[in-house]
Amino acid sequence: MTKHLFAALAVAALVSPAMAQNTTGTIIGTLDGASASWTFSAAQSDFFWDTNYASISLMGWPEAAPEGFAMISIGFGLQQGSPENPEALLMPRGDGPALFGRDIEITLTEAGIEGEALRLSGSLSGVLGQTTNQGASVDMSAPRQINLTFDGIIAAL
Repeated sequence: MTKHLFAALAVAALVSPAMAQNTTGTIIGTLDGASASWTFSAAQSDFFWDTNYASISLMGWPEAAPEGFAMISIGFGLQQGSPENPEALLMPRGDGPALFGRDIEITLTEAGIEGEALRLSGSLSGVLGQTTNQGASVDMSAPRQINLTFDGIIAAL
């Protein structure tokens, strides 16, 4: 799953500004109690949907990101309607470690296909630790609590 998060980051870096303005959803919540919000678009997020399994990656660009942080990436699988293998990555603004975690819970309010797009809403809560190597190792000595809701539509790529 980590590969999916960083692949989404790489694709996002190549997106033209015109595409990046096409916002179709929001990620809103807190990091250690401090308010935060991001927007996501079909160009930076993707999904694979099959009868019994789905893979979902959300990329959020900051509107009001926590101090020192910028974009967020959330990825998870969906096995017969139940989220599995969740990951969240909060990238630093400038130098410094990222925050990464797998010890998170995702609850879906809605997940379904509308035409060729995915309609998705839900929440995420858990803890993130510091990483300097894209999540290969995570320092959980000072965990950060994250609580988010997300809602939007992801168009098929």
